[in-house]
Amino acid sequence: MGTLLRLSPYQLSYFYRIRLIKEDRVDLDGTEQEIFSTTSPGIYLGWIDLRELGAGDEVTIRMYVKPYYNSDWGKVDEMSLSGPLDRAVKPIARTVVVYGLKLTLQQTAGTYRTVYYQILREE
Repeated sequence: MGTLLRLSPYQLSYFYRIRLIKEDRVDLDGTEQEIFSTTSPGIYLGWIDLRELGAGDEVTIRMYVKPYYNSDWGKVDEMSLSGPLDRAVKPIARTVVVYGLKLTLQQTAGTYRTVYYQILREE
């Protein structure tokens, strides 16, 4: 079928002009927690690793944008997922940002977990 190519974010940036903006983790606590926010124009994408979710755990991922200059945040996407997941590393869709982008996570059920994530920007 093909070969799985494993590249570090730095190797990836060499080939595709993609730069690692943020790589971190968040300890979920039941509140809506902001994992990334920017008002810098660009094209953003990334990954959220939900492999730690177990039976009874539920997490909601939300994406907000500022659709025009000086606007408030508007929700553009929301996804609720229950663990355990077969495909637990979720992509953050490639998103063109002009005025602002914000990503949040909220655990709504189960044992509070730690979630790792990575945000990239096309140069």
